Amino acid sequence: MSQPVLSATPRVGSEDRNAYVDWARAVSVCVVVAFHSRLYTLTRVDGRLDLSMWDPPEYLWIVSWPLMAIPVFFLAGGYGHSVNMVKAARLGTGYGAFLAARGRRLVGPTTAFVGVCALIASVLALVAGVQAIAPLSQAGMNLLWFITVYMGVTAAAPAMVRLQDRHGVAVLIVLAALAAGVDAAAALAHQPELRNLNLAPVWLFAHQLGIAYHRGWFRTWSGRRLLAVAAASLLVILALVQGLGYPPVSVGIGSIPIANVLPPTFAMVPLALAQACALAAFEKKAPRWALSPRARRPVVAINALLMTIYLWHVPCIVVVNGLAWLSGVADRLPPSALHVVVSVTSLLLVAVVVPLMGRLDLAMVPPLGARQSTGLAVLATAVSTLGVALVWRTGVVVHPAAPWSTLGVLTVGVGWVLMRRAARAG
Repeated sequence: MSQPVLSATPRVGSEDRNAYVDWARAVSVCVVVAFHSRLYTLTRVDGRLDLSMWDPPEYLWIVSWPLMAIPVFFLAGGYGHSVNMVKAARLGTGYGAFLAARGRRLVGPTTAFVGVCALIASVLALVAGVQAIAPLSQAGMNLLWFITVYMGVTAAAPAMVRLQDRHGVAVLIVLAALAAGVDAAAALAHQPELRNLNLAPVWLFAHQLGIAYHRGWFRTWSGRRLLAVAAASLLVILALVQGLGYPPVSVGIGSIPIANVLPPTFAMVPLALAQACALAAFEKKAPRWALSPRARRPVVAINALLMTIYLWHVPCIVVVNGLAWLSGVADRLPPSALHVVVSVTSLLLVAVVVPLMGRLDLAMVPPLGARQSTGLAVLATAVSTLGVALVWRTGVVVHPAAPWSTLGVLTVGVGWVLMRRAARAG
């Protein structure tokens, strides 16, 4: 079975692996980890530990926009899924093979993460009480929103690739219009929670940009056109913030806990478009060393551990914050120095923990057999998505006093078992 090749100039619409997309993913996850090491702090409220967000001064709010890397992950996913569809067409494999092959790489690491965290949180709940641990457990699972949405986007990917080939830009226009419509409905009804409906159109839009990128968009545009589209996209974001009252930050921070990324707003649409243009500009102008074996080695390693890095970096940050409080260091250092110490220590712990947990994640990825079951793959994806969503919203404490988080953990496990059977149906 042939593998996608690495090319300095990836052919449009081919199975070639795009090294520049790998670069974008690697840099983006590093930005996310570094940003979160600064973003989250553990504080004591009424005698209990509470995971809260950093509250930076207003002049730093603008930094949240260039550091918002989530659209890049969906864009890269769209590119990868489009490559997989080209390969599937050549091999004559169907939807079940695609979904099992992609789904197992999501379900395996996620199940390992949920299982380990559930064990730790449940033991702590027995010692310190469910009421003390459950809120902290739920806060630690907040980033699972991405896995929940990405599982759904992965299931829809083959259909979205076909829609792109048949209707082109119309697909992007419809998704953008739906995102704007959700924002308008939420504003008119004075119900911000309605913006959760944008989890589908906003991130499908970013994913669709990746499909279009693979099909030749952006990569074949002139530098002048890329600059014009990127500039126009940034002006749209400015108009949304200054003229229509959108949050001035991309990600939630202390004084603005609900921003533009979760739940997502239409502002993520022009941001994703600007990032697609930036990626294409990088592909056109990247220095030669970007594709050298020495430069590629860490990029390949980071991409191989991408899920592990994403899942485990926040627990590492929480552990470092907790140790800082328990050891008394937090009480002796001024806040600015404490932030630096915690950030640096968190990054060091991530560098130690990720390779170790990567082995567990790899062991938990269901092996792929000669045949896959479409029905079981669909069921496994649906059950896993439901389980991860429950864990995201309720935490991982397994205890009779925490029935929803208990159900979520069990459902994640059932999803893994079903995916294992789906991947080896033959």
